[in-house]
Amino acid sequence: MSGWRVQDKTPRSPLEEAVVVWLSHLGGLDYSPYSLRRFYFDIWCFLSFARAADILELSQVQGPEVMAFRRWMQGLGTLAESTQRSTLMCLKALLQWAFRQELVRRVPEDEFRIVWHGRRLPRNVMRPDEVERLLSVPDTHTRTGLRDRTILELFYSTGLRRSELLRLCVDDILGPRGLVLVREGKGRKDRYTPVGLRALKWLSAYLAKFGESGQSIRGKAAGS
Repeated sequence: MSGWRVQDKTPRSPLEEAVVVWLSHLGGLDYSPYSLRRFYFDIWCFLSFARAADILELSQVQGPEVMAFRRWMQGLGTLAESTQRSTLMCLKALLQWAFRQELVRRVPEDEFRIVWHGRRLPRNVMRPDEVERLLSVPDTHTRTGLRDRTILELFYSTGLRRSELLRLCVDDILGPRGLVLVREGKGRKDRYTPVGLRALKWLSAYLAKFGESGQSIRGKAAGS
């Protein structure tokens, strides 16, 4: 992103000092670490624009500035539509907080309205034979290879996120019911998701050799 560096986050203006206070406020709320990192990235994306536009105070962020920021993000050509929406909503949340703190007189609601174009289907989808080749890469004659094959099978069967699978424990696999208990998934909520028979067979093979109740699949191999 032109003009912005991750490490360049020393407050240089009253606007940036207010952002630091706001981020500290968010840290005390019930947000997941991922959500906090998302807020952190999005708002510093806006501050990169603010530095270039000589916006030094929160009170300067009004309708024209929001529209200029939207055009700036579009002009970069490197931010996905979803990232632009996320960043705008982060800026709106900052201004709403500032309004409650009486740091700004109003929030320019109209300029934050977003036209939803719908979800786009993935451009590249693996064919079944490509999936099988990927799944067969680990050497299942080794401990880590058998673990990796089990992890890939679980990913393919359940659609778990990486962070969810990293937290997955043996006791969360409800094999007879064909379910996996996902703890603190999206929105920090627990949920059940189906798991296929083939993934369960690989999991059984792994657990028969190396499994212990209550321990994560990844952690078991890491401790070997």
